Amino acid sequence: MKRSITIVLSTATLAVAVLALGLHKQSSADEGNFPDTVPWPAKPMSNVFLPPKGSGKSFILQRFKMVKEPGFSHEWRQLDSATIQWDESHLSIIEDQDYRRDMSVSKSVKHFPGITIEDRGGLRRIAQYDIDGTFLKHQVYRKDGTLERQGEFVKKSDQYVQTYYFEDGKTIQRSRIFFREIRTENVNIEKDGKSWVETISIPTKKFKLLKEEVFQRTEKGVIPESEVWFIQGGGGYFKKVFNAEGQKIGSVSQGANVKEHGEIYSPDGKNLLVEYDLAYGMQPGTMTYFRLDGTMWQSRMMVLGATNILIYDETGKKVLYKQIWRERPSVDGKPAYSILSRVELYDPVTHEQSVTINMVNNGSLIDYVYYRLPNGKLLYKFLDKDGYIVRTELRNGNKVEETDTSSVREKLSFKEALFKRDDPIKLTDYNFNDPRAPAWTYDYEDQVYPKIGDYIP
Repeated sequence: MKRSITIVLSTATLAVAVLALGLHKQSSADEGNFPDTVPWPAKPMSNVFLPPKGSGKSFILQRFKMVKEPGFSHEWRQLDSATIQWDESHLSIIEDQDYRRDMSVSKSVKHFPGITIEDRGGLRRIAQYDIDGTFLKHQVYRKDGTLERQGEFVKKSDQYVQTYYFEDGKTIQRSRIFFREIRTENVNIEKDGKSWVETISIPTKKFKLLKEEVFQRTEKGVIPESEVWFIQGGGGYFKKVFNAEGQKIGSVSQGANVKEHGEIYSPDGKNLLVEYDLAYGMQPGTMTYFRLDGTMWQSRMMVLGATNILIYDETGKKVLYKQIWRERPSVDGKPAYSILSRVELYDPVTHEQSVTINMVNNGSLIDYVYYRLPNGKLLYKFLDKDGYIVRTELRNGNKVEETDTSSVREKLSFKEALFKRDDPIKLTDYNFNDPRAPAWTYDYEDQVYPKIGDYIP
């Protein structure tokens, strides 16, 4: 008959043995997720690991607790917590993790490096997790002990609220609200002998930005600097920008599948200077410029590679003239540019087009000018490169009725402003992306330190 011999090692002896062998322990069913099949009262209540080189960890200590549930006659070991000593690639920080029965992490606490490799420095981060691995709440601290940011899951709204602080750790610098992404799925339903397809909504683990507010500290206190809203379903954002007085000075909507719209105000926020909608697909783009007194100065339409610009009088109601520009995109690293095709002058009394100035192909010189006569006919004047008339034609529609090539030299001249393009405001003044902003994602913990999921015992 065979005899079974059971050898029981003390906790200290087991730890030394494991350290000496340099073994990397893997979790097993009888030590973690499920109850032991037989009671092992002398089993060690802690395990020590020396992870393999390159794993990012230099030392791991696991702690167990004895548990007993109704229906079982004995207790068993269950993983309760662990301490992880990260290697130099992770700044040698020490992390403590607490676990649920299913081995999921319920809480993680990270410390800055201490004086020695075994010491815990100041608190870096505390995070509590839901059963699905998403945050319930977290706090991140600076080395001086001030609060850098924190977040908390709001169950009622199914949103995660995140707050960033200035150097004092108390004054809010940036706040964000994230909403949970919803996935739809078609499900076959059978009832009373009938079948149909029902679309159901399923919450996911992913959170997307819904709103962000950024604040600035001024002599008047903490006031808004910018505000961003996520455009659901469009993949874009709507942003407002404020001046040092807290007055809105600009707004813009941008993003994938979103027609860009914007408004730019005077520096004091009191006057709207330009409102625009950029071209989107086959839809034309429009822009309207205003003077400080609120009257319309210019209106533009961008369509099919051309820009039509209307210039108004001081009342903002009468069109003085119109410019038509051909837009040439950037090619082979050369910047984009515009070519003036023609200028149309309007009669101040009738408000109808009275004179048309056509430019040569490159837009540098006048090619010809024609005048609309009261009888409906057109008087054409063709010019040389110096602006002198070389030929005149009287046309009735497309039919030339009279031609004059007399030797009398007459030079035509117009105001230079008619041929200049005035783009007083750059639309990039209120850039949609904030280069100082952290990534728009709720689930990062640190940009340098290891994240949850780097180690699961």
